[in-house]
Amino acid sequence: MKKGAIDLKKKEEVFDDIVTDTDEDAMQWSQVCESCANKEEVLKLGIVSSDSGEGVCGVKGCQNESVSYIDF
Repeated sequence: MKKGAIDLKKKEEVFDDIVTDTDEDAMQWSQVCESCANKEEVLKLGIVSSDSGEGVCGVKGCQNESVSYIDF
């Protein structure tokens, strides 16, 4: 595991939609709504980007429209 990398199991406890890029760095990300972007358990897992997200929030149990991305 890379230094600073978050265990996938911990991410899967909070998120139900995690995307892994197919390029060689295999970066992982999800999208979050405004409410979830400010939750402590979300902020501990990655860096929330102010770039506009699209789709449904990736946090388990949330169906709000996403406004940001989170990079893990």
